[in-house]
Amino acid sequence: MQKDLEYTEEAWKEIQNTAATDAINQIKTLQLEVNKLKLEKLQLQEQLLQAYKNELHLLHLHKVLLSKYNALRKSKLGKLTLFYWKKKRRIFGGK
Repeated sequence: MQKDLEYTEEAWKEIQNTAATDAINQIKTLQLEVNKLKLEKLQLQEQLLQAYKNELHLLHLHKVLLSKYNALRKSKLGKLTLFYWKKKRRIFGGK
């Protein structure tokens, strides 16, 4: 009877150790997964920020180009140049 009791106590301790080890391994695995997801989120945020900066730069360039076009369009020589380009496009094709 005493041996059976010792055996069950040893078995119980082994089960507890195994369960604790499994829980620790599962926690480590989940922590690695969380870290991986955080890194992925950070990379996506950096890509989004870079795309936003690129879009702002392109909008600025468009604004500058549009102001130059409007200045050209309003001048006398600019009107003549735009008329020439329009006729040239019709004759030779293009947009």
